Amino acid sequence: MCHAQLPELWAGGAVHVHVVKYGLEFVSMVRTELIIMYVKFGEMGLAEFLFGSMVERDVVAWNALIAACVQNGLASKALGLFHQMSLAGIKPDAVTIVSALLACGQLGCLEIGEETYGVARKEGIDCNIIVENAWLDMYVKCGNTDMARTLFNKMPQRNVISWITMILGYAINGKTDKALALFSRMKNEGVQPNYVTYLGVLSACSHAGLINEGWAYFNHMAQSGHKNIQPRKEHYACMVDLLGRSGHLEEAYNFIKSMPIELDAGVWGALLGTCAIHHDVKLG
Repeated sequence: MCHAQLPELWAGGAVHVHVVKYGLEFVSMVRTELIIMYVKFGEMGLAEFLFGSMVERDVVAWNALIAACVQNGLASKALGLFHQMSLAGIKPDAVTIVSALLACGQLGCLEIGEETYGVARKEGIDCNIIVENAWLDMYVKCGNTDMARTLFNKMPQRNVISWITMILGYAINGKTDKALALFSRMKNEGVQPNYVTYLGVLSACSHAGLINEGWAYFNHMAQSGHKNIQPRKEHYACMVDLLGRSGHLEEAYNFIKSMPIELDAGVWGALLGTCAIHHDVKLG
């Protein structure tokens, strides 16, 4: 937890004290809100303690803790809670399914992910676009871009998250041509890309060593005038990675020196990583 959050946590703690003072600590809705509050501040231990001491837990309480586990990289624990929730006879909603699918993606558990979507279908929440996007994300995280594309093509409606997920899926799985082709189709269909979309495109260029294409996309972002696609630290790091991977280490270093933003570990890490690839001890 960052220091900036400490005053808010203290204020939250004061609220908790008053909840206990007025005898509201065992009111299910109140306790659930306390769990959500502690999860927000990254206080997983307190959140789990409150959850464990609840006499009755509704779907919102389960969702809060399952989602918190996913957000904190505790995917196995999230799926364990999902299973316990089922045993407790609590029906999942779309939020539950999304968290479970994201956990499956983190673990690369394709089979469990498909079983989870089967639960969504049984409960009649499989056609929810948020659920479908999570299912799509699960497939690409498991490396099955063919199944992901089949799902993408069959989706009755898509939003920008659907497009981003598929483009990033191709990029992280080394399928550059398909990532760039889908990006082109996205624009042709009138879907406005955002900064995350361009991160996927630049990542695809980096994996394939497409320097000219990478510069073209980056310059378009920088010169577009649209705040939503202005280059961020992640895009600069991606360009450094692209130049470095292709052996243009000096150009990558000069690019870093010319950056109009505050540098972070991600940018320098990209340069050092490519120096290691090319055994450039002097620059690294």
